[in-house]
Amino acid sequence: MVEPPGFTEASVLDVVNKIQADNPGKVTFRLAEIAEAMAPEQIAAVRAGSDVVLIWMESLNNILKKLGQDGRLTVITEPDANGVDCAVVTFPALR
Repeated sequence: MVEPPGFTEASVLDVVNKIQADNPGKVTFRLAEIAEAMAPEQIAAVRAGSDVVLIWMESLNNILKKLGQDGRLTVITEPDANGVDCAVVTFPALR
């Protein structure tokens, strides 16, 4: 499996917190947005149809879901075009 260096629950959590801090008015971040922030070159490969990178995306999706199950992030899922439940990280709206 092709994974960027430091691809762990902690690194995923750090990236999610950073993109949320950079976009404080935004309340949802979808799997693709988080993947793009983690490794833009992987997203380019996904768009080119790389099966290896699709496995990488599945691993990222699973890490995000686990962070939600552990209560470290608020995560919901939405089905993608293929019916796969993809993680969506949510934050409370600013008042």
